[in-house]
Amino acid sequence: MSTVDSVVSIDDGNRSGSCTTLLQEGLELQWQEKWVRAYKLRINKGKGIVLPKSRCAYLLLDIAGVIGIDWSGGVRTLQADEFLFSPPQNEIRINGDPKKKADCVLLELK
Repeated sequence: MSTVDSVVSIDDGNRSGSCTTLLQEGLELQWQEKWVRAYKLRINKGKGIVLPKSRCAYLLLDIAGVIGIDWSGGVRTLQADEFLFSPPQNEIRINGDPKKKADCVLLELK
């Protein structure tokens, strides 16, 4: 696995008590409802991102490829059809495989 290339930028939107919208290359907002936002996440070969500590929980679903996860719950690898739930206030580092890209779905649970 490679090192993390960048940190997710966030836009608070001045909404007190709500989660911030995640903005980063490879992370695309698909839809949002009152209690959840859904993102398509593409991790290119050897690249990575950091999901910052948040007031929201994260549910990361690996759809295709392999990613490395480093978070407060430890270090692990996710393969296609596996998932990781992270409660609020946990930073998550996601590292891509150096040989191929990975596609994931990220749910931000408010």
